[in-house]
Amino acid sequence: TSFEYDHPVEKLEFFPSGTVIASTCGNGVALRDLMTGKEITRLVNHQKTVTSICFDGAGTRMFSASLDHQVKIYDLTNYKVSHSMKYAAPILDLGISDNNSHLVVGMSDGTMSIRRRDTSTKEDDEDSTPKFLSETHRQLQHIPITSSEPDYVISGSSQSKLRPYEHHLRKFMYKEALDNVLSKRDPVVIISLIEELTYRKALPSALL
Repeated sequence: TSFEYDHPVEKLEFFPSGTVIASTCGNGVALRDLMTGKEITRLVNHQKTVTSICFDGAGTRMFSASLDHQVKIYDLTNYKVSHSMKYAAPILDLGISDNNSHLVVGMSDGTMSIRRRDTSTKEDDEDSTPKFLSETHRQLQHIPITSSEPDYVISGSSQSKLRPYEHHLRKFMYKEALDNVLSKRDPVVIISLIEELTYRKALPSALL
């Protein structure tokens, strides 16, 4: 099965129910019924291209991010925007932790913003910020993500130089990578590499 859209699709996500697919489509988000193949509705709330979408851990909210610096949060019961957040640069991607505790946004200027949920808000507080029904073991309910300043800002340079063993890993030269870190005698790097090789199931071949 294939679907055709009138704009390039930057990202798509299945609804928690598995019967509807959400796709970025120009400056909107298209919702399509997978059973009929028909578009249910299109949410057009951004001024520029929507680059990313995701759902919260409870499956009750959908997030959309755009080159217009905005993150929109939708209530999936009525598909209306319940909250917006403004960022300093065009947004390329976003994600939220499974327990809705952290919202992560990556921007075009190389900055990653991490916003932490405000756990000081009481459940019965009337507040205009978005509230989520969390399904964590603590059973937190109606706790908002606020639009305060990010707790962390991580900037990186694309010019960072790879270390020799990282070059070996990229080329799947596992034995050479292990030999390199063992010669440096740095226990932190050695343990990190061994964990990576174990994850790749490549440790036996590296030890040959």
